[in-house]
Amino acid sequence: MRKINPFYWKILSFLFAVQEINQDPKFLSNITLGYTIQDSYFDVKMTSDALMDLLSTGEANVPNYSCGRQKNILALLEGAATDISIQISAMLGTYKIPQISYTFASHVLSDKTQFPFFYRTLPSEGTQYSGIVKLLHNFRWILIGVLAPDNDDGQTFMRTLTTLLTRNEICVVLSQTISLVAFNIRINLKQFYKWTQVNVFIYFGEQ
Repeated sequence: MRKINPFYWKILSFLFAVQEINQDPKFLSNITLGYTIQDSYFDVKMTSDALMDLLSTGEANVPNYSCGRQKNILALLEGAATDISIQISAMLGTYKIPQISYTFASHVLSDKTQFPFFYRTLPSEGTQYSGIVKLLHNFRWILIGVLAPDNDDGQTFMRTLTTLLTRNEICVVLSQTISLVAFNIRINLKQFYKWTQVNVFIYFGEQ
């Protein structure tokens, strides 16, 4: 059986929502929503190139040069890592185009001075951290393992959560970053002798 990419379901949900809005005059009367879908490839440079294409009107990627069909961009929906979201914000801010994130976003992006057009559909990570601590206390799990991707978001998650857990008398027995290379997870197994001491693992997954 062919494995379906999990992003397929997100795209399918988005297309269904747009179709429902366009077909129902009660939502947006006399307005038809359009869309374009770009792949970030989890890479800042690839995302920048896709944005250049999105902001350009002709065949060449030249922003602010009108030579082709005009693109009336109302907003950009994204679910990228923090470094990519920051790059998107830097490019869209010039045009004052709203940027809406539907995934976990770093508190850094909450600074409206630097990111005035960034919005999130999920609460800030502080609420999630507090919920994790309450859950661990409820089940009396005091020996914890923490796993996270080896990127800026993962490092921030581990640093912030570890400090909060220690403050609440919860011991972090094992903390490990995971390198995601070509979509294959590579883990340093030398550290996993500590597994037997851990009550439960907490893994930070961006998607």
